[in-house]
Amino acid sequence: MKFFLPLLAGSALAESYEGHKLIKINSAEKFDFGLLKHSRVFDENKEEIRLSVDPRDFKKLEKLVRINGGEIEVLQENIQALIDADLEKRAARKYESPANYAYNEYLDFDEWQDWLDHVTGNHPNEVSPTVFGYTAENRPITGLAIPAIPDPQKPNIIMDCGIHAREWISPAMCRLFIHELMKCSEEHNFDRCNPTIRDEFMQLYNWWIIPIYNPDGYAYSWSDDRMWRKNRTPSVNGACLGTDLNRNADLAWGTEGASDNTCSQTFHGDGPNSELETQAAMAAVEYVQNYTNNGKIHAYVSLHSYSQIIISSYAVSKKVYPQDPKNLNHMTRAGGLVAEAMSAVHGKSYGYGQARDILYPSSGSTKDWMLDVYGVDMAWTWELRDTGDYGFLLPADQIDPQWDEFQAGIIALFEYCRDYMN
Repeated sequence: MKFFLPLLAGSALAESYEGHKLIKINSAEKFDFGLLKHSRVFDENKEEIRLSVDPRDFKKLEKLVRINGGEIEVLQENIQALIDADLEKRAARKYESPANYAYNEYLDFDEWQDWLDHVTGNHPNEVSPTVFGYTAENRPITGLAIPAIPDPQKPNIIMDCGIHAREWISPAMCRLFIHELMKCSEEHNFDRCNPTIRDEFMQLYNWWIIPIYNPDGYAYSWSDDRMWRKNRTPSVNGACLGTDLNRNADLAWGTEGASDNTCSQTFHGDGPNSELETQAAMAAVEYVQNYTNNGKIHAYVSLHSYSQIIISSYAVSKKVYPQDPKNLNHMTRAGGLVAEAMSAVHGKSYGYGQARDILYPSSGSTKDWMLDVYGVDMAWTWELRDTGDYGFLLPADQIDPQWDEFQAGIIALFEYCRDYMN
C-alpha cells in the first residue's frame, strides 16, 4: 500500500525549528522545564540534559540554569538549518527502482516499503515477511524471518528498529543488516562478506527483525515534524496524539519514568500494551516462540539513538523492581564486549551498563518486557551515534561509519551467544 508523504520543506503543516538551538546542560539537577512552553527535552541522564530551545524561551532557560548552578553549551545554533540541509540533498537524488536505493541515505516510509518488497521478492529463500498488525493509520507492521524458513531446532535473536520516530539511524542500521545477510547468501558475493556473517549467522541462528516498529510516527517525522517521537494514536483521555512505545509495555507499566499526560513525550498510553504497535510486537514474539520447538530466544536488541551506550535491562528501578534481572552477568559481559568492539572501529567511545544504574529509571520498556514476560535470555537497548552534537539529526554521511561500528557490535554479540548461551 502506498502512502503520500510530502517532504517537510514543502508541507504547510510542517513543524518549523527555525532559530531553535540544540542545548546541552551539564548538571545532574532535574530542572522544571515545564516553564519553557515552546521547547522540548530530547534526552537526559544523570550527568546532562539536551533539549531544543525555542528563541522565545532562551532567556528563561538561561535564568533557570543560572539559579540551579548549571552550565549551558550550545551544540547547534539552528536546528532547522540541519533539517533543510538534509532535505536539499534528498531533493537532488533520483532513483529508477528500489534496487538502486543508496545504503548511505535515509529512506522515507514509502521507499522503505518498496525496498522491502524488492528484497523479499528477490530473496525468497533467504527472507520471508509477515505482517503482525496494522497501525492506527493502517500502515503494516512487518517482521522479517531470516532465513525464510527458520529451523525450529535453532535458537533465535530478535531485533527491532524505529520505536521512536525521529531516530532515523535506527531503521538505517536494520536495512543495512538485512542487506548484508542477503548479500552473504549470494555465492558471487562470498568474498565481499565478513566470514562470520557469511558462514555462521544464518547457519546457527534464526534472525527475526522488525525494521520499522513505529510506521505512523516514522512517516510523520518525514511529513510534518522531524522531531516527532511517539506513535500517532489518539488517546481516549486527552487532546494530544501519540504514545511513547518504549513506555507502553506491561512490565511495571506507569510506575516511573513515564507520564500520564497525553502531551508528554513519555506518555505511557491508556493502559499496558494498549498500542497496536505493542500488540504487533507481542504477536511477533509469540509467533517466534510457537514456531520454534524450544522457543529459545537468546537475545533481544532494540536499536535507538543517541548516546553511544549499550544498555541492558532493567530500566525500572530497584525501588519498584528490587530483584536483579536474570543473566545479569551474561548481559554485562556481552554488553562490554559489544561496546569494546564498536569503540575499536573508528575510535568513537561506546559505554555499557544496566539502564537503571546509568540512566533515569523508566517503566514499560520493551527490553524489560522481553526479558521478564517473554523469557528472552538477554535484552538490550543499543543507543547508536552520536553523543549529542547532532543528536536525532545525525547526517546521512554518518550512516557508513555507524554501520562499520554496528557490524562489529552485532558480530561480538553473536559470538558471545554462540559461545556461552547454547
